[in-house]
Amino acid sequence: MYFPKQDVVKFLIKEILKEGGIHSQEELAEILNKKLKSVDKDYTISGRRARKIAALMPEVKVRVHTRHGEKPKKCPVCGGEVYEVYMKNLKGEKILFEIKCKTCSYTGKNGKWIPKRYEFWIEE
Repeated sequence: MYFPKQDVVKFLIKEILKEGGIHSQEELAEILNKKLKSVDKDYTISGRRARKIAALMPEVKVRVHTRHGEKPKKCPVCGGEVYEVYMKNLKGEKILFEIKCKTCSYTGKNGKWIPKRYEFWIEE
């Protein structure tokens, strides 16, 4: 079992997404592994690594569907740094409205911080 170089993975992700959007991390990894096996039968990639590489590609758009859970200390998509956005409610109290990643497009709102599904596509 070998891990392909990041450049190879990026190239294949672009090729896959040119054919159409992907609706889950698992689907991305499955298609990517099929393509990698055609290059070298020993290549393999995890869904997590594929997601992280795709999230950091400027041409790839990632939509993250979230669910309720604990607020993460770092970005659950790419591992980058997150910052908090606050607002005031009608009582004038400062409340946490959302958290955003400084590196990728991740945004968690209203207590929904934990990713449950990813969608990947390229806008042309």
